[in-house]
Amino acid sequence: MRIVLVLFSFLLFNAYFSQEKYWVYLTDKDGVEFNPHNYFDQKAINRRIKNNVPLNHFTDRPLRTDYQDKISHIAEFICGHTRWFNAIACKLTPQQLIEIQNLTFVKEVSAMSTRTVFAEGNDYKELHKGEQGLLEGQIASMQGKEFTKKGLTGKGIRICIIDAGFPDVNTSSIYQHIRDNNRIIKTWDFKKNKPDIYKYSSHGSTVLSCIAGKTDGVFIGLAIDSEFLLARTERILYEGDC
Repeated sequence: MRIVLVLFSFLLFNAYFSQEKYWVYLTDKDGVEFNPHNYFDQKAINRRIKNNVPLNHFTDRPLRTDYQDKISHIAEFICGHTRWFNAIACKLTPQQLIEIQNLTFVKEVSAMSTRTVFAEGNDYKELHKGEQGLLEGQIASMQGKEFTKKGLTGKGIRICIIDAGFPDVNTSSIYQHIRDNNRIIKTWDFKKNKPDIYKYSSHGSTVLSCIAGKTDGVFIGLAIDSEFLLARTERILYEGDC
């Protein structure tokens, strides 16, 4: 009995670690209906019209649900999908890989390369004298005075910051002008599937301060009147493919 249990455990262990991560690219989106006016925000529609970008482009259409269903029935685990590349991310055993490669609607299967990337950042509090001088030099190098002369403050522009966390953005005075004017439009933590992004790595907070921060009446960024979408998609120690 003990030998059988050990053998069973070994088989489970071996099956788990024989899984690999793949992108499964699909051949088409035939028959997929897509209404851009229901999918896009009005600002995005206006921006596309202004820049002569099609409202109903192939890359914007969703994946075919029948293709997704067939792959999900075969794959060990579905990690996600991308309509831009018409592809599904999944974990596959060697046998599952062969089955999916033989599907008529599969264009290509590509193995993911896994690597570790460290994210880092410093808490942004107040500027000391040396930092103030550095800030002035940076703003000058970007011709900040020209922005001021022409009244360019980022008003009407919506910026999405995708990073590893945003601590203090909901409390620090550096971002108070953004909060007071309700210009944090939406937040989402894609790792935890909830809107609370005001923790973890401070790198996102630093990036936001560089774009639109203000302290003691001094601009840290040049887009202080922009609107923001804040998304946490990275884990502080490493980024994974699935």
